[in-house]
Amino acid sequence: MKINNTIFKAYEDKEGKLHPYDDSHVLLKKSMPADDKHLEEYLANIKKAITNGVNTINIIDYKLYEDQKWVYDKDHVFTTGLFLEEKAKGNSMDFQSLFILDNEVNVDYEGMSVEYIKVVTSYIKELELRANASQDIYDKFVHDCLEVENYDLTIDPVPANFFFDKEKGFTLIDLVPGPNKDTKREHFVEHLVSAIMGYGKPMILIGRYRVDQLPKELHNRYEIVLSDICAKLSQALINNKLDNLVKDVNPCVNKISFNNEECIEIEELVSHIADTFKKYQNYLRKEEGRSISF
Repeated sequence: MKINNTIFKAYEDKEGKLHPYDDSHVLLKKSMPADDKHLEEYLANIKKAITNGVNTINIIDYKLYEDQKWVYDKDHVFTTGLFLEEKAKGNSMDFQSLFILDNEVNVDYEGMSVEYIKVVTSYIKELELRANASQDIYDKFVHDCLEVENYDLTIDPVPANFFFDKEKGFTLIDLVPGPNKDTKREHFVEHLVSAIMGYGKPMILIGRYRVDQLPKELHNRYEIVLSDICAKLSQALINNKLDNLVKDVNPCVNKISFNNEECIEIEELVSHIADTFKKYQNYLRKEEGRSISF
C-alpha cells in the first residue's frame, strides 16, 4: 500500500489535515520536525514501539512536499508531507464549546440551550466510557506514554492525539520524534488528564462570561466520572512507580473540569442564557462605551 503520485498531487492543495483513505486507513497532511533521513528513523522507531506492545498506529507510507518547508527555530526545520496511516480505533476528546458573539442579534436562545445539552451530554457519555475502563487500561496508558521515550519518541499532548476504545484502551497518535524535554515530569499529569478529558466540559461562551451549569442528573453523572478518573489515574501513576505525581491529579482535573456546583433546571436554561448575554452586553456598554441594541 503506497501513496502514488496521483494521490500525492491531489491532496497537495486540499484544505484540512485528515482525509479518509479506506475503512482502516487515513491520509494525514501534517508537518514534522524532520527530513527524509530522520523520518525513516522515526518510522522505524514507531515500528519498534508497536512490536514491543505500545498502543500507537503504524505509518504505512509518506511523501514530502519539498517546497513546503519552514523553520520553527534555528534547530528545527519542519517539512510538510502526506502520510498514510492506520486508523485509530475509538474517539478522541474533540468536543467544542458554543459561542455567542457580542454583536449577535436575534439569538436563538432555545436552540442554543438544546445544542448545549446535546453536546455536554455526548461529552459526559464519552467520559463515562473512559471512567468505566479497567485499571489495567489506565496502567497501560501511563506506561505507553512513558515507554515511547525509549524509542526516541514523545507524546504530543493535544487531546486529538489520544483515541479511546473500550476494548483496546488508549491509542497514541502523532508521536513526536526526539527526546522529551519535560525531563522532570512537571507537566506529565496535566498531559494525561487532557488526553482523557480533553480541554474540559463544553460550555456556552459569551465574551468574558460563560454558561456552564448542568441539570442535576447530568451534574451527578459528571461528579461520578471525575471521581473515578482521579482514582484510576492516581493508581496508574502508583503502579508505574510515579507515586510522587499523584498529588498533581486532583488539581489538574479540577483545573479543566469547570465543575460548577450550581445546578439548573432545563426549563430555566433558556432564560439563563438570555440573561447572561444581556449581562455581557451591559458590561460592554460600561467598559467600552459601545452601543448595542437588542
